[in-house]
Amino acid sequence: MANEGSMGIGFLFGFLVFIILNALLGMFVPLCFPYIGCFSMDIGGALTGTILVGWMMMLGGIFTLHFIMAILVPLIAGFVAGAIAKGSASRGFTAGFTSSMAGYYIMLLIAILVSFTMAQTSMYGYGATGMGAGSPALVGTAVTGLVAQAGIGPMTQVQSPTVTPADVIGWVIVLLVIPMIIAVLAGIGGAIASAIFGSGGPMAGSSSSTIVNIGGSSEKKEKEKEKVLVCPKCDKENKASATFCEACGTRLRKPKEEPKGK
Repeated sequence: MANEGSMGIGFLFGFLVFIILNALLGMFVPLCFPYIGCFSMDIGGALTGTILVGWMMMLGGIFTLHFIMAILVPLIAGFVAGAIAKGSASRGFTAGFTSSMAGYYIMLLIAILVSFTMAQTSMYGYGATGMGAGSPALVGTAVTGLVAQAGIGPMTQVQSPTVTPADVIGWVIVLLVIPMIIAVLAGIGGAIASAIFGSGGPMAGSSSSTIVNIGGSSEKKEKEKEKVLVCPKCDKENKASATFCEACGTRLRKPKEEPKGK
């Protein structure tokens, strides 16, 4: 039977790993543009997270290291959740899926709330501060840029707050498609971890077989003891087939009676 862990603790740790990794990688992994160079995002990258930036650039046709991080973060977070919620592949998948799904929406909510606090950044365009290295406007830009890339392709500044069909498509992708991909990746990581740790590993089978062997040896010894003949005179244990005591020579068996003559 699989050794089951705690789903609640697995969810919590998976969620925390997702949030922390996303922020740290967003802060320390540079954002690189072809023919331009690399920029450090600093605190703006921590608030935005590597996942939003990675998907924004990828949907714009620019492959960056952040997109690789956007794949690895849910896998690692899901693996942690599944290892703690161990028991079966379905338990690990559920723990990884739900924890990273919750982590994505919390991350997105933080980015949106921060963007609303910036006077020069709106949900439908770029702030005047632009995407300078470490600029806090990067948070709002990542959200609007991600929607723009998903909905209409190249990022363009929108002067009017009117919601277009392209905006709706963009938000559907940001709010439903991307989190589903991330959650499935985390679920896969969780299922793998749960299958590994839930079975107890290769040592579990060897341990149980060792116990059986020990029990079998003990049982065998008991049976052998039952076949031992104890000398009534000196208490010496003799083989079951012995007729005389090996120590004192006392007869241990009565001689077989001769068949009576006719």
